Amino acid sequence: MVVFMMQEEDVWQALVWNGTVIGSDQMGVFSDTARVHPRAYGAFARVLGRYVRETALFSLPEAIRRMSGLPAAILGLEDRGYVREGRVADLVVFDANRVRDESSYETPTLRPTGIEYVMVNGAMAIDGGIVTGVRAGRSLRARHSVTGT
Repeated sequence: MVVFMMQEEDVWQALVWNGTVIGSDQMGVFSDTARVHPRAYGAFARVLGRYVRETALFSLPEAIRRMSGLPAAILGLEDRGYVREGRVADLVVFDANRVRDESSYETPTLRPTGIEYVMVNGAMAIDGGIVTGVRAGRSLRARHSVTGT
């Protein structure tokens, strides 16, 4: 579903609160011709490129925390979210000076630039900027209620 309901000012207001988690509700998009929302391919790169590098809305370490450790903690996923011994190897290597979303409403499946390597569950999904075809991800369930009930 593609809807137009938020202005850039709304996004900024949400992002300035330090409890805001960065994520995307897009998943399972494997076709280069899919008609999806641009965030399916560009949500995280947009945050790193636009809101960290270009506008300095918050720092790179803060963006990484909001994309990894904070959501893992909220969902009770104790084996994810941080680079530590014994944790699942979900890692992204990117060039902070080049990372940028390329997707748009007209071309929503363009991959971002500056993402060099992606490891999912210890398997290389992007190697040297090239998609490997490895699909090592799996669905996860929150280990406790995220609503507080």
